Amino acid sequence: MKSAKARPIRVGSLRIGGGPLFLIGGPCVIESPTHPLKIARRLKDIADELEIPFIFKASYDKANRSSIGSYRGVGMERGLDILATVKAKVGVPILTDVHETTQVEPAAKVADVLQIPAFLCRQTDLVLEAARSGRAVNIKKGQFMAPWDMKGVMEKAATTGNPNLMVEQIPPLPDDDPEGVLWKDQPRREMLWAYDFNLAFDENFNRERFFGAHVFGE
Repeated sequence: MKSAKARPIRVGSLRIGGGPLFLIGGPCVIESPTHPLKIARRLKDIADELEIPFIFKASYDKANRSSIGSYRGVGMERGLDILATVKAKVGVPILTDVHETTQVEPAAKVADVLQIPAFLCRQTDLVLEAARSGRAVNIKKGQFMAPWDMKGVMEKAATTGNPNLMVEQIPPLPDDDPEGVLWKDQPRREMLWAYDFNLAFDENFNRERFFGAHVFGE
């Protein structure tokens, strides 16, 4: 989606934002070498049919799992090889998460978009390193942050001179907003739109329930 003043940005061969809808889609985490390839092909077919620009998203490692026993992924080296195969065979731009500054350089060799996870959105060194990579950067708004607090985060990234920046809105923490009131409040959403950056929405959270509370409502 776009903000009130956002300009189009470059993601691989795509020019997105500042205009019609674009789609970022894919599995949360890579489960096998064939898993993302199958999903990417199907999603690309759907996006092509609907004439929607499409960016494939999958993570090689989900470092923010709640339990030490939770599945995290296939690891960075193997995961980036798999994403490179998807990019070559399906012909779609790639988005993946980076959790540490040391991951930025290798990830940027494959991914067209580096994503900063919500819980890391205020990590200055990580934000700046990703923005300096030359790749587009998608920064997810922390559930613990008000929309207006993201202005400083995005301006921080913009100091690198990277023009290809996006901010992604996800709902507040359920304890703070059990009925989804803040998320449904259009003025609060428009606070993010008012900034000079393209705005994406995390539809996954539209369908999730936390602690028995539906964040968005039906």
